[in-house]
Amino acid sequence: MVPRDPDRVERQPLHGLTLQGFAVGVWIDPFTGARGDELPTHQTLADNVISGLVILGFGEFGIWTHSPASPDCGLPMPDPCRTYITFANTTITGNTIEARTGIKLVVANSGDRIAGATVTGNTIRIRDGIEGISVESLGNAGDDGTPARISEVLIARNSIEGIGVVGIQVTAGSTRVQGSITEGVRVLDNRVHVVCRGSEECNGITLGAGTDASSAIFPDVDPIRYPDGNVLRNVEVAGNRLSGDLTKGVWVSAGSASAAGSRNRVLDVQIKRNVISSTIVGAGVLLQVGGTEGPAPNLHRYATGNRITGVEISENRISIGRTRPPGFGQWHLDVGGGIVLLGGVNFSRDGRIRDVRIAKNEIKVKFEAVHGGIKVTGGMGPTARGNRVTCVRLSANHVSGTRPAVSVRSNIDAKTNYASLGGC
Repeated sequence: MVPRDPDRVERQPLHGLTLQGFAVGVWIDPFTGARGDELPTHQTLADNVISGLVILGFGEFGIWTHSPASPDCGLPMPDPCRTYITFANTTITGNTIEARTGIKLVVANSGDRIAGATVTGNTIRIRDGIEGISVESLGNAGDDGTPARISEVLIARNSIEGIGVVGIQVTAGSTRVQGSITEGVRVLDNRVHVVCRGSEECNGITLGAGTDASSAIFPDVDPIRYPDGNVLRNVEVAGNRLSGDLTKGVWVSAGSASAAGSRNRVLDVQIKRNVISSTIVGAGVLLQVGGTEGPAPNLHRYATGNRITGVEISENRISIGRTRPPGFGQWHLDVGGGIVLLGGVNFSRDGRIRDVRIAKNEIKVKFEAVHGGIKVTGGMGPTARGNRVTCVRLSANHVSGTRPAVSVRSNIDAKTNYASLGGC
């Protein structure tokens, strides 16, 4: 969809069409000039409504909104791109989508914004895919006082089925983004069922700040810019039903994945009244700060100073299966469990998880060797140093199928990390 006015376009309804065999079913994109080669700036695309579409054929994207990004934009480093594109009050509702990525809402440069988005009642089928629904800042946005910003997003009552996917993803700061802010996101009453089928990981809902360095997408960009100083805050994940081969049912991370990102923050998250049922040995709810299982060879950097604080995990029903996933090993046993708090893994330093309330959860673990329904771990791996998990309050949880019900360990194959209950 190309706006007629290069500064602002309002209310572009798209309803009741059938689209088949396209790489992108619907693409909402700023105007790039008559020749299509200009970097657009200071445009607002407002009040677009996409409803009742049937998008078939498993193309790359079902519905995609994005601001243009380029590997050359912002070079020489660390200068970012500043485009000031705003997607305001976008509504995507009641669509049926077959694609590798169902719905993806993205901002990619400094000053870009998603200001209000409603994604409700869609039926999404993913094959050999990536994400069912994704909302993220990625690409070129830099920490220059004009952050990329996403706010007031509702993702509700969608049905997602897929092979090798993340069901729903919300990220502040992917690839080389710095200083971005994502806030006011509600993920409510969705149904997600994922099957790995040869893939190493399938996740239900992921929330993250600072994931993956720029080399993941732009391998020729030098020097690398790391995803530092991003903030994800005020997020509610409630009433969802997550099932299938779930490596992680709900995964909350700061400075994790293949990033070595630093000083990222996840603040004020509620994970409530979800039903999480995995067929495999995995984690129902995982909070993880910093580091990787092993960074790419060119990422010679520690993830430092990442934080997750102010999390409520309550009234969830979690079932962890007994099937061993691909590559099954000690890592799966250490991280497997109903609710797992992990202060840092390899290449993580000075990570913190603090102020977490875990209450009234029903947890059933079917693989007894997991040894813990609720796990609190300071650091794991020989290069995890100085990470801490504190101020964790437990009440009225019920754990069955494994002993002990609660495991608290400062170090797993690590030193100088710390974990405890209470201490607020």
